[in-house]
Amino acid sequence: MAKIKVQITVEEDLLQRVESYADEHFTTRSGVFNLGAEQLLLQDEARKSLNALTDALQRIAASNKISEEDKRQIDSFSYLAATLNGRV
Repeated sequence: MAKIKVQITVEEDLLQRVESYADEHFTTRSGVFNLGAEQLLLQDEARKSLNALTDALQRIAASNKISEEDKRQIDSFSYLAATLNGRV
């Protein structure tokens, strides 16, 4: 995957914390920011998937039936959970 250089503005104390973390974990500031962005996006994806799963389960409970869309939501959540647990 191609890397693209970008310029960002951060608070000075945050940058100091990032640099300390990078030094302690043998990585770079860019590595820390990439990791942070990846974690934020995964967290958001997990939140959305969990909300969709909750909605699907409520529809199933209310109707006592499971639709193809509900099956898809459950499968999607299962895949995400397996990915987050290192099983994929």
